[in-house]
Amino acid sequence: MIKTFIDIHDSRWKKYKIDYANIVNIAIITALQKTTKNKIKKSTNNLNIDKIKREVSIILTNDFEIQKLNKKYRNINKPTNVLSFETGDIELMGDIYISFDTTMHESKYQKKDFIEHVSHLIVHGVLHLFGYDHLNKKDAEKMESVEIKVLSKIGISNPYKQQKSKNKNILFSIYSLLLGAITSLGFAPFNLWWLTIIGIGGMYYLISERKKVIKDSMLFGMAYAITSFWWVLNSIFVVPELANQFKVWVIPGIIGIGIVGALIFSLPFIITNHCMRRLNASTEIYPFIFAVSWTFVLWLREWLFTGFPWNPISNISLGLPILSNSMSLWGAIGLTFIIIGLIASIVELIKNKKKIPIIIFSILIIIGMFYGNYNIKKSENDTYKSKIIRIVQPAQTGEQKASHSREQAIANAKENIKKLVNLASKKGAPDIIIFPETSYPFIILQDKDKLDFVKNLNQPVIIGATSWQSGNFYNSMIVADKDGVIKKIYSKTHLVPFGEYRPFGDIIPTPGQLKKGDGPEEII
Repeated sequence: MIKTFIDIHDSRWKKYKIDYANIVNIAIITALQKTTKNKIKKSTNNLNIDKIKREVSIILTNDFEIQKLNKKYRNINKPTNVLSFETGDIELMGDIYISFDTTMHESKYQKKDFIEHVSHLIVHGVLHLFGYDHLNKKDAEKMESVEIKVLSKIGISNPYKQQKSKNKNILFSIYSLLLGAITSLGFAPFNLWWLTIIGIGGMYYLISERKKVIKDSMLFGMAYAITSFWWVLNSIFVVPELANQFKVWVIPGIIGIGIVGALIFSLPFIITNHCMRRLNASTEIYPFIFAVSWTFVLWLREWLFTGFPWNPISNISLGLPILSNSMSLWGAIGLTFIIIGLIASIVELIKNKKKIPIIIFSILIIIGMFYGNYNIKKSENDTYKSKIIRIVQPAQTGEQKASHSREQAIANAKENIKKLVNLASKKGAPDIIIFPETSYPFIILQDKDKLDFVKNLNQPVIIGATSWQSGNFYNSMIVADKDGVIKKIYSKTHLVPFGEYRPFGDIIPTPGQLKKGDGPEEII
């Protein structure tokens, strides 16, 4: 006969009605069935419970008492959920102490039913009395399997499944962050294009394995956005007055980039996963869905919402001239579609042995490379005397541009002009010299200014600068002749939110207070 004795050392236990004896009975019988040294039939129905002589004491206590026991017998000076003390007697098995405080805390933290968690700890304690332990992985798995079996007999689901699922979710979240971060390394200045392929391909594989992907997809998008665009905040430190006013917004700005990136870059993965779960279609269609989703989101992000066409995935091909020249056929967005489709196709080939998508996207890549090579050869062999355009890229870091006083800012601006002239004065006879956006460090007063440094180049120039007219600032393209006389000023119309204008007025203060130009026009 199995006897269970209950000793309550903390009155809080009285509130809960738990069938301790039944739990102990099932735990002991199941443990005996699992013990090969006992010659007992494996069917519980045929087992004569009355002939089984076992006694177990359960002491329902609290953290204060169980901590003293833990320190005395295990030399661990902190509370625990359950302690088992074997007597060494086959019938008088021993005592099981369970702490109310730790058990309640674990139930709330792990979102488990308190009574079910107590039941699990009783089973756990009984198995310890049988000699089960969890000091290594093999023994722990053996013990857990018996616990799961006992709990299933009393209608309690596997308690370890929830924990393993939680651990797995944490791992997926970490993977998503890492994959998002390495995806940005395919762009300048790193140009590790293969990491972009691994990042996007790895995330595509993860979403194909999971039902719920919103959180992980957003973590990917957040990491990708922050690692790709954090540098835009460097512009705050170029002008000392802006730095003093807005440096407090650097961390919120990074957080904002992460939030926007999470919302934008997660969409292709969420859309594709939704189609995977809802469509009763061949997996061969999913690379196309993913490529279309990514390309559409790219268009929305670059052209409709933000005004800055930075980092389309096609840019990872810039180190491969034959491939990057295929943009003359497909365009930047078209090549992005092909590269994204190829990445997803590689995953489908590895995972599901689907060949059609990778064949189609490989053919598109090859067509583009043939066209790119044709363009390169044509430009090399062309006998037509075309205009020679010199494009100057200073490629200065944020640290080089940063200043801490008005005097230093002016000195930096003058030094930057010297660098522009030196870069533009290399050997050759260009017909026109083009400098990047906002590369001229001084404000242009429309219809009044003249670019004196151009005289040293003796060639017409196009240069980006901030211009001022009628009380407004503009992000402008300045066209000047070889004498530095300004012939045309065209101002940008599709401005970047926060960087160039305030989409929410003064609710979220930003340094950008530019006015948009009058719209597209032909410049001759």
